[in-house]
Amino acid sequence: MEIGTPGIKSTPDGWLNRYLSEKQASVSPFRGVAVSPQTPRMLAGAAPTLSMSSIEEFRLRTSQWRPR
Repeated sequence: MEIGTPGIKSTPDGWLNRYLSEKQASVSPFRGVAVSPQTPRMLAGAAPTLSMSSIEEFRLRTSQWRPR
């Protein structure tokens, strides 16, 4: 289920990351978010994703981001 290619174990990315790569509706780093200490296999791939172990500990620090 994680990679979405039954019987093919060599698939390098997850099904949800492939979908996010095709969708491209936004250029936000928040297109794929997981509350997990590691990125789940379904989110592995080229599309930007974010994994965090706890929502309470999440902080956004950047000098380039500006609200619209």
